[in-house]
Amino acid sequence: MYLLSLGVADAGTIMVLSSLSNESIAEVARAAPGGLRWMQLYLTKNRKHAEYLIREAERADYKALVLTVD
Repeated sequence: MYLLSLGVADAGTIMVLSSLSNESIAEVARAAPGGLRWMQLYLTKNRKHAEYLIREAERADYKALVLTVD
């Protein structure tokens, strides 16, 4: 994830982190602090978990949410 995050930042593009990622929101932010990050969020019935992920993304300076509803 570290190299991917650096590559995204170096390319000046967007990193969209899945809510199902093995890496934490904060780990990705630390890997490339200057990169533009969005958080992809699967919406489920567990609203507390969604709220937790959204707050974590806010704290890590993610700029947008990409919502997935299946």
